[in-house]
Amino acid sequence: MFEKGDHHHDHASASAYDTAWVAMVPSPNNKPSSPQFPGCLNWILHNQHKDGSWGIHPNLLRKDALSSTLACVLALKRWGIGNQHVHNGTSRSSGCLRDSRQQNPVGFDVIFPAMVEAAAVDFDLSLPLDAGVVDPMLRKRDDWLRMMMTTSSSSSRSKGHNAYLAYISEGMGNSRRHWQTALSFRRSNGSILNSPSATAAAFIHLRDSNSLDYLASIFDDDHLLLPAAGVAAVPTSYPHQVQTRLSLIDGIQNLGIQHHFRDQIKRGLDEIHTCWVQGDEDIFLDPTTCAMAFRILRLNGYPVFPGN
Repeated sequence: MFEKGDHHHDHASASAYDTAWVAMVPSPNNKPSSPQFPGCLNWILHNQHKDGSWGIHPNLLRKDALSSTLACVLALKRWGIGNQHVHNGTSRSSGCLRDSRQQNPVGFDVIFPAMVEAAAVDFDLSLPLDAGVVDPMLRKRDDWLRMMMTTSSSSSRSKGHNAYLAYISEGMGNSRRHWQTALSFRRSNGSILNSPSATAAAFIHLRDSNSLDYLASIFDDDHLLLPAAGVAAVPTSYPHQVQTRLSLIDGIQNLGIQHHFRDQIKRGLDEIHTCWVQGDEDIFLDPTTCAMAFRILRLNGYPVFPGN
């Protein structure tokens, strides 16, 4: 399943989409007109493709590239820099919006219209989008949100549905009811479901320290992407996350080269087993991660059992 924007399985690569949302985060130190993470803005300025897009090359995942590009444009407009980059980004074709064969990133039908609205309302930015495509998207989004936010309470919706709404928070605006629901999915690390973009949106709307602490932790030395001095990007995934570490260990063992990494694998599995024993949310709130952790820990001789 695709993520919200330009995500794939290379943990060493940058997410243009998440980097753009983190770049929009204002400084909390009485300087709302300055970015808290200027390195992300510098990354955007240094990583635009020749065709004006950002993210995965648009020939591969065109709607992913469109989402990432619009997010980067909004980040630059928010801080009033990169006018030529903005011009190049807004000159790209959006014909893929009509292409039903193109798979949508998660939340695209909610997040993309919200970004289009922000471009027009917040920045008076005219986008070369076909009104015959965009207007129905906006109406469909509005009808869906109206149904979700007014005809049923968060308690009557399924937990999975509420989690989905929290995960696409950057497309949900400043609805107080939404943020009350979204915050119920805050992880112990301060994030909204480990999503940098949703957490950035949370800070933009709520100015809460938990969100800011999580966003700052993304740029710890262990997993910071620094392609150049003063440039920082949000990785597509983080080496310290349980699922990423499990996938890495699993891949090494499947290749039959685990004897070259015996000590590293042992340390990693010891830490993951500790997380299992402590009931870590990164394992037990995600069925895929939980199943993978159970399988790999059992295969490597760790005492884990269903339900413990």
